[in-house]
Amino acid sequence: MNRLDALESIKRAWDDAGMPLDERASSVSSDFYSAGLDLGTAAAYINATPSELEALLELGGLDEDLLSEIAAANPPRTAWTFLNCASEDEARRSLEALTAQRGRDSRDRMDAAEAMYRSMVAIAEPTADQRVAALSGADIRHALEKAKQYKADDKFMVKFMTSVAGQRGRGKVLSDKQSSKLRELLEKIADAGAICRDSIDGDADACDRILDALGR
Repeated sequence: MNRLDALESIKRAWDDAGMPLDERASSVSSDFYSAGLDLGTAAAYINATPSELEALLELGGLDEDLLSEIAAANPPRTAWTFLNCASEDEARRSLEALTAQRGRDSRDRMDAAEAMYRSMVAIAEPTADQRVAALSGADIRHALEKAKQYKADDKFMVKFMTSVAGQRGRGKVLSDKQSSKLRELLEKIADAGAICRDSIDGDADACDRILDALGR
């Protein structure tokens, strides 16, 4: 198969919402690697981000039984990356959480990827990055306000933390890179004394949640 044919085949599979996820992952992986495609070109051709395509390619390398279970649950694209990074137990627990969420009343239902991520963190010893990634949008916004109050902010911090606070407020799961950067910024704010235990600013609960996430 030449490169153009491979790209066309990958695009058909990517756009076919009715194709089971395990079949899609296997088909895309086969075409991608057999034609020697590069991630950026292929992603642009199918109108996807490189990280989305990479996540699907990695799904194609999972154990067949696990991939079949993932396909049956049909998780959202936002969950593909952390499913690839999970142990089999963590992945299966997250699929159970996804099924449970879909069975709930819409008023009590959280974002599917968020529910899956929380279930995985619950059975593993979370890292500081994972704990920080689970902070609410309100807590992240509060940390930013404290940084401004204590003049510990900068333009990048304001732009980045405003963005991730909005994403968390909408139930989005942060990427590993975002989580790591958020932890670094929160550490900087805490080091400046803006976030501390026994805060006298009337925000002790929020400060404690942030410091607990940082492990301080």
